[in-house]
Amino acid sequence: MERTLSHNEAKVVLDLEWRNQRIVTLAELRKALGASDGYARKLAHGLVKKGWLERLRPGLFQLVPASRGREGVAEMNPLAAGAVLVSPYFYSFGTACTHHGLTEQVFAEVYLACQQSRRPQRIRGKRYVFVQLPQRHFFGFEEISVLGHAVQMATPERALLDAIDRPRYAGGIGEISRIVARSARKVRWEALLELASRWAS
Repeated sequence: MERTLSHNEAKVVLDLEWRNQRIVTLAELRKALGASDGYARKLAHGLVKKGWLERLRPGLFQLVPASRGREGVAEMNPLAAGAVLVSPYFYSFGTACTHHGLTEQVFAEVYLACQQSRRPQRIRGKRYVFVQLPQRHFFGFEEISVLGHAVQMATPERALLDAIDRPRYAGGIGEISRIVARSARKVRWEALLELASRWAS
């Protein structure tokens, strides 16, 4: 089905495209339109139905830009979608181990470290698991670009420590032994020792 736009829908989509804003909240839509909450919800529902917005969670949407074609093929980058679900965050455990080549296993779940207690969430058939960490353990990650999207990713050294600390988020004990073996040639041992000293465990 080809995507169409009413006058107000076109105003919203063009504004988001102009500002290169990929993520928008219901509150931002309401403010941009100068409309009521009810009207903003109705407009957002219409844009989702027509393929211009993709609902990530209640009140949070991702723009499916004009560059995705008349059919509005949604972007399939699971890390881009997960990056807007919680803040602060960083990808670690099995997800970061796969990214850094510490494991050949491709995990069905995406693992995010965060400071909140949150239930897993499913988006586009992908299950996002939120692993709560104390604030004192929030280090050892950096911003990287994955398929054109900026995300927070654990360094290889931090990913290794997280995998050892909580094996169930990295494939279990058997997979951890393989991760450790592959890491021997990939991690910077000075950086690993520095992180371990800050771990205080």
